[in-house]
Amino acid sequence: MRPTPLTQQQRECQRCVTEKETIARAAQLIREALSLMEGEGPISQRFPEARGVEDRLLRLPEVLRLTGMCRSALYSQMAQGTFPSSVKIGERASSWSARAVNTWITERVDGRQAGPGT
Repeated sequence: MRPTPLTQQQRECQRCVTEKETIARAAQLIREALSLMEGEGPISQRFPEARGVEDRLLRLPEVLRLTGMCRSALYSQMAQGTFPSSVKIGERASSWSARAVNTWITERVDGRQAGPGT
């Protein structure tokens, strides 16, 4: 016996259920990530100011890795004044304060500085 085909309304209902499940799962993952960042777990080790460690200088590849931004977006936000400025450490070398970068990240996570599309 062949199953009866689904009606348009039934297909839409299934799609809504799937979307709601996906949204619920994403919300759960975000809550878990935030709880890890607040705790003493491995993620908090990436944020030196959370452990009272002295400030250090980060080079561009590490800043890009920590923020998830591309180079052009980082420099664009620096020009707009929404990202910490770099510090010259040589004639052709720049770095960023780990404390300033981590504060910027924390502000984004806390929702204090919601960017476009958030």
